[in-house]
Amino acid sequence: MNRSERKFPISVIVPVFNAAKRLRACLDALTAQTFGDWELILIDDGSQDRSAEICREHRAKFPERVVLLEGPNTGVSRARNRGLDAARGDWIAFCDADDAPEPRWLELLYANAVRDRADLSCCAFREVDARESRIRTNFPVAGEKRILDGAEEVRRHFLMPLLAGDRSVHGYLFASLFRRDLIEENRVRFVPGVAMKEDELFYMDYLGGARRITAAAEPLYRYIRGEEFSATNVHRNSGDFRREKNWMLYAKSRLGICRKYGLAAAAPELERELLLRFFAHRVQTISCDPGKSFSRKLRDLAGVAGIARGENLLPRSASGKVFLFALFHCRALLPAICAAQRRRERRRNS
Repeated sequence: MNRSERKFPISVIVPVFNAAKRLRACLDALTAQTFGDWELILIDDGSQDRSAEICREHRAKFPERVVLLEGPNTGVSRARNRGLDAARGDWIAFCDADDAPEPRWLELLYANAVRDRADLSCCAFREVDARESRIRTNFPVAGEKRILDGAEEVRRHFLMPLLAGDRSVHGYLFASLFRRDLIEENRVRFVPGVAMKEDELFYMDYLGGARRITAAAEPLYRYIRGEEFSATNVHRNSGDFRREKNWMLYAKSRLGICRKYGLAAAAPELERELLLRFFAHRVQTISCDPGKSFSRKLRDLAGVAGIARGENLLPRSASGKVFLFALFHCRALLPAICAAQRRRERRRNS
């Protein structure tokens, strides 16, 4: 039976970009999983080091389990989407090429998912860098309760805080197991062009359709921070325009998720704040654009904001009112307002 005819319980998707320094250790950790029936999908995203060679060697060792997709560099979001399109498992797991899952990572996530009939099975993880090693969880669990039951509870305790930027919850892909049929049913994919917090967008979009979540307190994954070859660091070191465009797409996508799942009815102020953040990031992107149509683009944006104001979709917060006053009446203030916003976001994301 060839791979296309075989049914796997789990597909593990690993995007690879210039990860040769730690890739073998990651693949060794995956090989050591105590759960045996899964496929590995490696996507070499145009690496310029020995990553592709290492991936080919691993595929040669495990041809019945390993799929290797190669191509030019298109970014981590498109790479993961290629993995999703190729996946055959009932469940999807994501692993970063510079990390190290614990041996029971897949076994325990899968067992909990089946036992609790969950749409999402997640766990704690150990975050490691040169300065610290700490344990974090994907969502706050009160007392002994380890299950979120029902769409309303999932949205109230996980999705809505994540959308609002509550740092007590996290959307880390590698700490979770996702149902592939639910991914396809709700057309959940990574947003092309987003290379920072692209995992959170996928997570939030998936949560919009989830009705039951189970969580394990045991840390089952070692998340290695600070590696110079990571996709996020490559993007973070790029120019201002590319960085601001990333945040604009991120803000636009969050607003889209809020509307896709009809969350505005229960939290209208959240939708207003998400719309304001999109406008603010759009201004920042315009400010960094090397083109010469700065004034016209701001006028066009003010027109869109004016329509939103007429539909009562703009926020009522003090900061929102200051920003909108500048957008409508005194655009010379916008660079200073946006600079202050960037400083706040850097502190929040550091």
